[in-house]
Amino acid sequence: MRRRALLQSGMVLGAMGQVPGCAKAAKPHVLAAASDRQQNYWLTGMDADWQLMFKVPIPFRGHEIVYHPFAPKVVLIARRPATWLYGFDLADPHQGRLIQSKQGYHFHGHGVFDPSGQWLYTAENDYVRGRGVIVVRDAHTLNPIRYVDSGGIGPHEMKLLPDGTMAIANGGLLTHPSQPRKKLNRDNFESNIAFLDLADDRILDRIPAPFSQVSMRHLDIADEKIVVGFQDEGPSTRLIPLVGVIGKDRRFSIPEIDATALRRMKAYTASVGVSPSGDVAVITSPRGHTVSVWDLNQLEHAGSFRLRDTAAVDWSTRTNGFVISGGGGDVFSISLDRLSKCETPPSDKRVHRSLAGLMWDNHLKVV
Repeated sequence: MRRRALLQSGMVLGAMGQVPGCAKAAKPHVLAAASDRQQNYWLTGMDADWQLMFKVPIPFRGHEIVYHPFAPKVVLIARRPATWLYGFDLADPHQGRLIQSKQGYHFHGHGVFDPSGQWLYTAENDYVRGRGVIVVRDAHTLNPIRYVDSGGIGPHEMKLLPDGTMAIANGGLLTHPSQPRKKLNRDNFESNIAFLDLADDRILDRIPAPFSQVSMRHLDIADEKIVVGFQDEGPSTRLIPLVGVIGKDRRFSIPEIDATALRRMKAYTASVGVSPSGDVAVITSPRGHTVSVWDLNQLEHAGSFRLRDTAAVDWSTRTNGFVISGGGGDVFSISLDRLSKCETPPSDKRVHRSLAGLMWDNHLKVV
């Protein structure tokens, strides 16, 4: 269903997107944005057995889903360069609200609630001025309160650090809605990880990419480590590392990986997940159909396995492992024990399911 039809329906679709018998089910285990081959876009919720609890039509391609720290409030943010986000309550995801970005701005697909639950921060592009901004929004109304410089161009994923600052992955690539997926400054751009002091909206530090023509867009944090995935925008003939780890000294360390495994990643990373202990990272590379596992204590690649069009990864306390999805409809949970052996995705239907016709986007949220 296209945007106009959704808006005319009052921004909700009622029973049209419900899975029979699941409209008022318990809290889902996983939330994810999806699309199908007809270019319809969906917000989905799955239970712990990977059964669909709801499937809500939305008028844009969703990217990251952010969950309120203590209330059942959720926001789905559009993939760049769309201008929509969808806010809803888990009690009834069909009765959500569409919020549009300010004119001259578009979303970059990412956001985060602050620990108090008072504010929602969204990564946006001020494409008139060619600058990245973090928009501080009221968590209840989702309306913008103020606009803060992100410390770079193209802000994407951001995480709140224990000291109250925000780490922002500024990809460095300039985009404009008139040329939706074109990178306007690909030949000359600078990517960084910026540290924003939320108390006074001041950029405290910027850590540049460790290699030229590298865009840093996705990261995760645990145990004072920031794990960053790279996307290589340089010549296709070169081979450079695609993962970096920032420590307490705010310097990059580059984990070791052999050339064969690195080539399988096809110069691209999409989603980064880190175990709460900070010992293990999992990174997806959809262009190479590869899920890579990283030992963060030894700073080395621990192994990889293949998953067609691999997409999202997030930590699951319930299973003491990661939930991983693929663009082909695969979704499964894999424990740290299995990851340590780099075993292939489980075939047990209790922990794995392929949902035919759905293609997951590059991020999901374990609730």
